[in-house]
Amino acid sequence: MIDFTLQGGGKEKGILMPDGWEKDKATASVQVPVIKILPYLQSLQRNSLVALTNGIVLSRSYDGYDLVIPYGARNKDIYTDSDLFLLMNGNDGFNKRSSNMVGNFNPSLLSKVTQILQDKYSLSAQMSRTMYELIFEDEDVSAVIAHQDPDEAYARHQLAIDKKRYKQRVGQSKETKKPKAFSLATALELEMEMEFEF
Repeated sequence: MIDFTLQGGGKEKGILMPDGWEKDKATASVQVPVIKILPYLQSLQRNSLVALTNGIVLSRSYDGYDLVIPYGARNKDIYTDSDLFLLMNGNDGFNKRSSNMVGNFNPSLLSKVTQILQDKYSLSAQMSRTMYELIFEDEDVSAVIAHQDPDEAYARHQLAIDKKRYKQRVGQSKETKKPKAFSLATALELEMEMEFEF
């Protein structure tokens, strides 16, 4: 928190945010099909994780990846799936840990696991809009990820289409919002450029 002085002499408290920070981007969450983030998943460092739909988590562990699925009827089809069972390390597939079913698999099987999760269960990853833009729109980061997997070109193309659709939806919702009315004194005091309704 910081204190800042208004042009009119008053003091207010505020939060200092980094350059380029936008509330809409920071709070917006993006759903990305799990198969499209395969290169990102391959680049995860140890102890990093990605949240998927239905409370499922895919995390990078010391010896591979862990697929953590909440135990219960909602996800039973996933952790009892025979194809996933065969890809897990050991002969026992998923093990119950607390209220989750956890399976560990080798990094070389990541593309097969994500393909099953996408094709059979249509799972998607949840990430902030800022993270989405950093991973898929920042040229330096995208180039590093693309270098690790040639299929990234297709994924990047699909994400560009998704981004265009997202911007169209955001543009439409902004057009339907009614502008707020401020008094002239308040607007001058806050040094804002706004549309006024009289």
